[in-house]
Amino acid sequence: MNGRTIVIGLDGLSEMLIGLEETSTLSNLFDESGGTLLSTLPPTTGPAWSSFQTGKNPERHGISSLINIYEAENSYKMREFSGADLASEAIYESFDHEDDDCFVMNLPYTYPPRIDGDVVTSWLTNSDDLVDFIHPSDLRDRYPNLNSYSPHPDGNSDLAFLKSLLSIERDRIEITKQVIEDGDHEFVFTLFSGTDTMQHRVYSDLAGRASTSEADVARKILREIDDFISWLVDAKAETDNLVLMSDHGFRQFDGYFSLNGWLHENGYLSFSKDGVQFQNSNDDATTTFDIGPLYDFVRRNEVLMNSLMPIYRFFSDHNVEFTSEKGIDMSDTEAYCRHDQEQSIYINHTGERYESLKAQLIDELSDIPGIRPVDVTSEYGSSENMGDIVVLGDRYQVIRGDRNDPISDRPIPYHHRNGVVMLLGPSFESTPDVMNIEDLYPTLLHLNGYAVPDDLDGRVIEEHLTTESNIEFRDPLSSGVENTESGAADSDSEAVQNRLEDLGYL
Repeated sequence: MNGRTIVIGLDGLSEMLIGLEETSTLSNLFDESGGTLLSTLPPTTGPAWSSFQTGKNPERHGISSLINIYEAENSYKMREFSGADLASEAIYESFDHEDDDCFVMNLPYTYPPRIDGDVVTSWLTNSDDLVDFIHPSDLRDRYPNLNSYSPHPDGNSDLAFLKSLLSIERDRIEITKQVIEDGDHEFVFTLFSGTDTMQHRVYSDLAGRASTSEADVARKILREIDDFISWLVDAKAETDNLVLMSDHGFRQFDGYFSLNGWLHENGYLSFSKDGVQFQNSNDDATTTFDIGPLYDFVRRNEVLMNSLMPIYRFFSDHNVEFTSEKGIDMSDTEAYCRHDQEQSIYINHTGERYESLKAQLIDELSDIPGIRPVDVTSEYGSSENMGDIVVLGDRYQVIRGDRNDPISDRPIPYHHRNGVVMLLGPSFESTPDVMNIEDLYPTLLHLNGYAVPDDLDGRVIEEHLTTESNIEFRDPLSSGVENTESGAADSDSEAVQNRLEDLGYL
């Protein structure tokens, strides 16, 4: 008889965090059964968690960043992706299809809900109404901590923000404990996103073991999550399979690498005052200021950046619009980047010039120490839903940028591609040294004796399972979620922008 499948997501979990004294359980588990989980291109929250739950790469499931940039009224606008944009069967749908009861908490893109099971949607749900996060509504009666639960941490300072995050993670711990103890679900997923968020805020303090109030709260979050993992390892049944995973890694980079700054410097991109800007504009703005030169200076000083943010927010709330990036003159531009979250270059050509320019850009970028360009078509088969070249940084965080020197020297913590995975339970012989994030979905279906959709990019890691059996395949399910947001107005764009800035993504 199969036990439960329990997946615990630890967003952005890094080897730095695993090495802290507060995470001794995770450290021991990683030493015994840890491996590298290779994230997506780019290695960011939106595409990575989408690839985990669909077994497909971002080009195929359609979510290539947190931000969807679309053309509207001769300009470009931005909105958050939602579950309606996820063009594939999700892992919890597959378990639900096999009549397994599912509990899913804080997995991105679970709104709108796809199953009748128990779903607490993620912080990416664009709503402040708790009703939108909980399905069905009687979950609050069964799990009392949901009555105080908030998916969105808040606070006007790093300390207040981290204290809010601590409260949220405590609720997630208590709710998940109750789910495990009740034993009513065959598939359980909970994501603790605080492991990522805290690194955006206090990575340097944690890595340097600094004694600050902010770092102390972050350590308390880590200690309580680690204690929960220790409890879970003991509390799960012997027949249960447990996966501990991150969607990507995290590290300290030496500075920024500005794609549009580099493209401009090398003659591939031209700026124009009236050029295309891939950002939302405030139709109610009475005054607009170009703060680009000031922003170049401010972003090199983290303390100054954080202290000025409340002032920026105040004026933005009073119909003053700020722009920090120049418009792009598309008539005189061969290649460009649209947004930091995409880390991608789009080529403004077709045919032979497209292919020759792509090869030329990859060659030139490859000569820059600490920069790794990746041909999306070579990696994923096409680039219809993504940029043409994803640019990864080994030394630098890759951003859109556009001002002055393409390389800045201000150290910055951010995502990198090497996440972590630990496979525990009777079905696992071992954890691979390296596996792709897309491999988890088909592997978890197969070890439960379920047929695997035949359109996945991931594979079953047969060589690391305790028993051998033929892999059965089936046609994929068709999702019943209708995308009602693809042309959504950006009425909530300011709230979205603020939330992503708070979490460190922008």
